[in-house]
Order: sequence, then C-alpha cells, then structure tokens
Amino acid sequence: MRGSNLLLRTLVAAAFIPLYVFITIHGGIGLFVVNLAIVLGAVWEFCRLGRPHLDPEVPLTMAVCGGTLYLMATGHPGPASSLAILPFLIVLGLDVASGTPRQTLLRASRAAAAVLYIAWLFGHVHLLRLPGPKLDRWGIPPWKLALIPFYLTWIVDTAAYGFGRAFGRTRLAPVISPKKSWEGAVAGFAAGLAAGGALCVLGPLPLPVGLLLGGIAGSLGQVADLAESLFKREVCVKDSSCLIPGHGGVLDRFDSLLLNIPGVYYALVLVPGRS
Repeated sequence: MRGSNLLLRTLVAAAFIPLYVFITIHGGIGLFVVNLAIVLGAVWEFCRLGRPHLDPEVPLTMAVCGGTLYLMATGHPGPASSLAILPFLIVLGLDVASGTPRQTLLRASRAAAAVLYIAWLFGHVHLLRLPGPKLDRWGIPPWKLALIPFYLTWIVDTAAYGFGRAFGRTRLAPVISPKKSWEGAVAGFAAGLAAGGALCVLGPLPLPVGLLLGGIAGSLGQVADLAESLFKREVCVKDSSCLIPGHGGVLDRFDSLLLNIPGVYYALVLVPGRS
C-alpha cells in the first residue's frame, strides 16, 4: 500500500512539475490562472477544515483572495494585504445582523487568515516573476527567480520524506506530526543547502546567497509544513482534502511554499549584492 502511494505521488509530481515550469516560463494570464486555482483550492480547504458545513462567508472570502492574488500579480503587495480586513468585517456584519453568535471570532479570524496566510504569502511568486531593479541586479531571468522556491521546496521535501522514511528514528513533533523525524528534518535542511549552492549555475548568483536561499527553504518550509499539520491535528483530520491523488489536498501539497516563496523573495530583495 505504501509503495503504491509513493508511486502515485511520483506520477502526479512528474505530470505537474514540467507543466508548471512551462507555464511559469511563459508567464502572463496562464500563470495567473494556474496560481489562482492553487490559491482558491487551498483557501477552500483551509476554510472547511473541521467544518461540517459551508459557512456563508467562504465564497466571498475566496473572491477576496482572488483579488488579493491579482494585486500581487500586478505588483501591489501593500494593498493586497489590507484586503484581509474585508472578510473579517463581513463575518462580523453577518452575525451582528442576524443577532446570533455563530463562532464569530473563529470564523472571522479564519477568513482574514485565509487572505494573508494563503493568497498574500503565495502571491509573492508573482513579485518574483515581475521585473524590477532589486531583483534584476542578480542577472537572472524573472521566470527562473519565480521557480527558485519551488525547486528548493521540492528538493527539501523529497529529501526529508525519503531519508526520514528510511532512517527516521527520533520523532520531531510526535503530537503534531508523528511520522516526521529529526533525521528527515536534518536531511531536508542539508539538501536545501546543497540545492541552494547549486543555484550558482543559473547565473551570476553568489554562492553565499544561494546557500542562504537553501537554508531558508530547508527551515521555513519545514516549519510551514508542521504548521499545517498543527491545523489538521487540531480539527482531527489527516489531509486537507483528497483532491490530489497520493498527496491529499492542495494545502497539503503547497503548505511549505507559503513561507518559502516570500522567504526567497525578501532575501533576494533585502540582501546586499549587485546594484
């Protein structure tokens, strides 16, 4: 059973990765549509975690997340983050109008978190794809910059999963995620550093910067993965959904990227380098 699941995971990844790389290279509306599908799928799952029914604010929250991603794609991260207040206020307004408390604090906070945690964080991939002096100084085409967090995340996740499954003995977070091990986490971090060091072949990216990006992916990505496991553990579910064969849900597959993408972006923007 485990072998068949691994084969299924591999086949799905083998189909998705080349397609996403192709779409990222060409950019434009195609990339926005694919990323919008990823964001909306993850938001749907996030808002439904542990909920037996569809809360009335979920469709509107998804619409706000779509607007957030659009603002990110057009280079407006500040206004995009401010949209998180809209679903929060909408939930408050609906419940005040009904005169009945319906887990208002939980639902309002979850709606706002969906915008910031998923749409805004993931939307940084479009900032990496946009040309600008702070990124152009590295001498790497924007489409390659946009793929860096995916490349690093896939390397880290694969190493942590494979090494942890084969050699993991010491539980990393037994309550949150019983199958994760310190051995796998260390292997993932080491793989991130190696993959980051290899980034210098993409162009004139200094080795220390590549190692920094690899370290970011090897640490933040695994923290993000544990954070999503914490959410699922709290509501007693194994996967965010069963949408992706062998992987679970959209949120299960892209959770590590929610911190890795902005981590890579801000490192490339803020680290002193070529001008």
